[in-house]
This record gives sequence, structure tokens and C-alpha cells, in this order.
Amino acid sequence: MCKSLENKYKEKEVMGAIGILKDDGKSDEDIIERIIKKYNVTKDYVLALLTPQKA
Repeated sequence: MCKSLENKYKEKEVMGAIGILKDDGKSDEDIIERIIKKYNVTKDYVLALLTPQKA
């Protein structure tokens, strides 16, 4: 699979996980920590995806 498709798939997967954790009432810090561990991404990456969810 090409790298851009892999990145897009990972982004959608992380966004889905963020949504589920938000629905479960988890705090932003807990979400960030769990996503970083599970998907091996940076805090900035998670924050970039988490921010639109707050609006």
C-alpha cells in the first residue's frame, strides 16, 4: 500500500478512536496518552486531530 494511503487510513483510525474515547467521557489528557501508546504517534499529531473534535 502506498504511504499516503497508509497515513490516511491511520488518521481515520485515530479519529475514530478519539471519538469513541470522547463518547466514553475520557479527558483530553487520557485520550492523548492512550492514542500515543496505541498508534505510536506524536502528541502534536493527536492534538491536531483532537482540536476539531472540541469545536
